[in-house]
Amino acid sequence: ASLGVILLIAAAIYRGLASLFGGKIGFRKMFALQIHAALILSLGQLVKLPIMLAKDSIDVRMGIGAFAPSVPLKSPLGVFLAELDVFSVWSLIALAIGLGVVAGLGTKKSAAIVFGLWGVFVAILVGLAVLGSQFLGGA
Repeated sequence: ASLGVILLIAAAIYRGLASLFGGKIGFRKMFALQIHAALILSLGQLVKLPIMLAKDSIDVRMGIGAFAPSVPLKSPLGVFLAELDVFSVWSLIALAIGLGVVAGLGTKKSAAIVFGLWGVFVAILVGLAVLGSQFLGGA
């Protein structure tokens, strides 16, 4: 149920930003775009699951973080690298292309909306990781 709420909120935010940039898209179409992008993320989780089971660990890195295995997952850098996952980037690109086509925005505008909002989201996650590491004594 919480994923559905997150997708609804994200669709509303993207629709609002697309309108500010001159795009025209209905909420239902934006929500459908969000669901399609989420399917790519779900595929990533399906790929990770057997690897997690084989390793007997949740520490499975599918992106740049794989090149820095000594970085703890919950550290600010670990949180940032986790967001640079292959499936996350694929999902963002698909969402940017879809938003550009469906809302009638150019490639640059739709990419600015999608990657800008993603950047804000990642900055919040990294900020929370910084706070968490301060409370946990630099873990």
